[in-house]
Amino acid sequence: MPLILTRRRTDLVELMDQTDVDLVALFRTYDGFRIVNPILARWKSVYKLHIRPILAENPGKVHTLLDIGCGGGDVMEMLALYAAKDGYNLSITGIDPDPNAEAYLRLRNPKAHIHFRSVKSSVLVSEGRSFDIVISNHVMHHLPDELLLALAQDAKSLARRLVLFNDIERGDLAWLFFNLTWPFFWRSFITRDGLTSIRRSFTKNELTTLVGDDWDVARLFPYRLLLVWKS
Repeated sequence: MPLILTRRRTDLVELMDQTDVDLVALFRTYDGFRIVNPILARWKSVYKLHIRPILAENPGKVHTLLDIGCGGGDVMEMLALYAAKDGYNLSITGIDPDPNAEAYLRLRNPKAHIHFRSVKSSVLVSEGRSFDIVISNHVMHHLPDELLLALAQDAKSLARRLVLFNDIERGDLAWLFFNLTWPFFWRSFITRDGLTSIRRSFTKNELTTLVGDDWDVARLFPYRLLLVWKS
């Protein structure tokens, strides 16, 4: 069936990205991500399929992971928990240039093995930093094509083994069903921004065409795209 949402609406701006954002609603949104992301973003499956095999190669090593655009830090905390339960030592660094993310994370008081810097990925590249694994969650749809390609190049420069960019796939049913989240998250931006995010997102064919042959684009249920690069 042809898409009704036929093209990316990169002209639309999410409420959480506005300069005069309501911080109370934004922090509620970060809180809500801790409910939504484990259900929809499928990081437990991604961890088992892609991340855990790398950790298992050398169980005694301190492995390093970078989360680009970490926002409220929920994905970092999920991955740290999964690794700890499996007995692996995973040191995680999250970066996000948004000072509101930094303010929220300071309130969360991250664990000792989770670190945060309020910088862009290009700063880490200029510093010559490297990590075993580089990830992002719900970052791709925020970016125009040229910035996404630049970010992907940064991620490849920073990753020794693996890059995983996890995001939404644009689809009519995804947009229709996400409207049903409104009663649960009406005091945050989750439903309104989620609907905008879907309209800003790629289809699998669009993303595959954009990134080229160095990357694999896989679909995850429901309406997810996983962009993968391996060294």
